[in-house]
Amino acid sequence: MDKFYKGLVSLLFVSSLLLGACASQPKASFYWGSYQKGLYDSYKNPGADNVGEQIEAIQASIEHAKSKDLKLAPGLYAHLAYLHLQQGNPDLARQYFKVEAQEFPEAKVFMDRLISNLDNHGSKPSQDDRDA
Repeated sequence: MDKFYKGLVSLLFVSSLLLGACASQPKASFYWGSYQKGLYDSYKNPGADNVGEQIEAIQASIEHAKSKDLKLAPGLYAHLAYLHLQQGNPDLARQYFKVEAQEFPEAKVFMDRLISNLDNHGSKPSQDDRDA
């Protein structure tokens, strides 16, 4: 009988391990979409003129996240604002800096500074902002 119980306990233990391995993975806190890949590519090939492609990819990620009710990653709206600024669209940049501050209150001070710099210096990002 003792062997029977040891065998049963072993079987239950192995079964619980197998079932535990099949459990679903925890849901990610944020949806990153193509943001990380686009950011990596822009650092990898800084001279490449792919700003328009990055904007399209980020906007597609935003639409996907909204349709699935997912929370977007921090910095995504700010990066989109910066890309619009590079294309000479300060009004869109200002809009996305404000969205970033609204979605992530911890970024509000920094976003307000960027908006202030935008208001004071025009549509070109200053060297200080690029280095920040």
